[in-house]
Amino acid sequence: MIPAGTVKYFRGDQCRTVPLYRDAAAYPTDPAALMAKVRQDAEKRVRAFTDGLEPLTAERFPLMVEGEVVYNLLSLAQIPFATPETRATVFRALSTTPSVTVNYDLADPPGRHGIGTEITWTGLEGKERAELVFEPETFKFLGWRSFQDFKQIDGSVEETLMMSTALMSTMIVDSTPEVPAGEDGEGPC
Repeated sequence: MIPAGTVKYFRGDQCRTVPLYRDAAAYPTDPAALMAKVRQDAEKRVRAFTDGLEPLTAERFPLMVEGEVVYNLLSLAQIPFATPETRATVFRALSTTPSVTVNYDLADPPGRHGIGTEITWTGLEGKERAELVFEPETFKFLGWRSFQDFKQIDGSVEETLMMSTALMSTMIVDSTPEVPAGEDGEGPC
């Protein structure tokens, strides 16, 4: 993992395996239709990702798809290219999912406390959980964290932080920043 406080530059078009988020406004604004599209896209990506690898079993495929669905919904909820209507639809879709609960005291990666949602699902290795954290008064998006249960050598299970993102500031600019020389490497795709 990248050490806390490190600034890394990634170009948005590097990640060809995830939806092109600049098209987020094209997603349906009906929660059921959005879930159907996200699930259909997830199934295609899982099949494409695993093509030529270990064969998909009837047990593994739904677990991989479910994880992809959750991460795509999390991505749509936080990306700057989503319209307010798309983001609202994502939250309405998530609210119909039985594995989503509201938590009134979550912390984002830098430790700011807020209100949020916890989403749990069963992944290939066991239980996984993600959190979306919002500022309690304005509901401004603060960040998200993703956890996974890992079996330890002693047989116990420990929840481990896998990924996190914090939105520290937003601004309107008339150009993108110059990427420093040597900092235009591969993205974390």
